[in-house]
This record gives sequence, C-alpha cells and structure tokens, in this order.
Amino acid sequence: MRIFSGPPQAIKNKPVTAKACLIANAIVLPGLGSLMRGRKAGYLQVTASLIGLLLSIYATKNLVQFIGKADISPTDTEAAIAFVREAGKELSLAGAGLAILGFAWLWSLLTSWSLFKEDREAKRTLEKCEPSPRIDAQRHPAP
Repeated sequence: MRIFSGPPQAIKNKPVTAKACLIANAIVLPGLGSLMRGRKAGYLQVTASLIGLLLSIYATKNLVQFIGKADISPTDTEAAIAFVREAGKELSLAGAGLAILGFAWLWSLLTSWSLFKEDREAKRTLEKCEPSPRIDAQRHPAP
C-alpha cells in the first residue's frame, strides 16, 4: 500500500495563475514566477537578481568591516580622504548590486503584468466561443 500517491490529477494539471506568479516575482525571488509559468526569461531574471543580491551583500559586509577597522582622528585629513575613497568604492559596488537587483525585479514585474494580460485575453477568447449544443442542452434542458 502506498502512503503517498501524490496530488490528485486535477491539482497536478492546474495551470499556475498570474496572481501566483506576481507574488513569486514580487516577494519571493524575481524571476521565480516567470519560471513557474514556463517563461525562459525567468532564468535570466533569477540569475540577475541573485548576482545583484550577492554583490550588494558582499559589498555591504566589506563596508561594515572597513568602517569597524577605521581609526581616523578628526585632524588627520589625509586619512579621512583615503577612508572616503575606499568607502566610496564599496558603496558604489553595493549600489551596483542593488541596481542589478532592482532591474531584475522590475523586469519580473513587467513579465507578471504580461501574464495578467495573457490570462485576460484567454478569458475573453473563451467567452467569445459559442458553447456546443450538447453542453448548452445540459445547462438548459428542454421543457
């Protein structure tokens, strides 16, 4: 006897909704919702978002370590200028990472928007289709 037989067939074949893709793209990981819907652009979105996230985390970690090691007196102008230059490099690296992450996030939101448009068009197409006489007879039996 099998303990776990997997999800019922109706659930397994249920298409992923645009709303679920939007939640995955906006909250979980940019590009994940695109992948859930079968969009190949999702691979690039996930890659860009992970690169941006890791780059900004790495630069922030280095910046915090650099600030912790800094020993600058208010009268030492040369040391202060060197500190600002070095901190500026880390800040620009963190900013670049956040910019890449933001780009991937916006791209995934645009993809989610296009999924909503696709669903709306599919719904309109289904509404325009005339039901077959057999289905119509089942809904409205003759008196």
